[in-house]
Amino acid sequence: MKKIILAASAIALIAIAIGVKSLSGSDVKDSMQTMKKSYAAAMSSTDMKEFSQYATLLQTAAHEASQQDYDGSKPNEIIYRAGMLELNQEMTELNQAVAANDLPKAKSILAKVNDSKKKYHTALGE
Repeated sequence: MKKIILAASAIALIAIAIGVKSLSGSDVKDSMQTMKKSYAAAMSSTDMKEFSQYATLLQTAAHEASQQDYDGSKPNEIIYRAGMLELNQEMTELNQAVAANDLPKAKSILAKVNDSKKKYHTALGE
């Protein structure tokens, strides 16, 4: 079981590193909607296998969002990039928790991701 989770995590990291195929016609809002749905599904997961699948979807959408320009002013673009950097760091922590097969810690990290989301969405006036 642990090998499956580690393999899934490794595949997710490799896919993100090489630039996962773009969501066709996507924009920041599409990626954010995918992240929102994946977050909710991951948080309601009861086992690591299910959690890991949704975490991978969330990470793919996060990668997509980080590759897109924010449709706003230069100050908002700076805030957006800072948020994406923080999200990337949190995804690294999430991958470590998944690799350790620690579901409570992984969910705790996702809760932190949600707090960061609120902080940056507020800063962007959303």
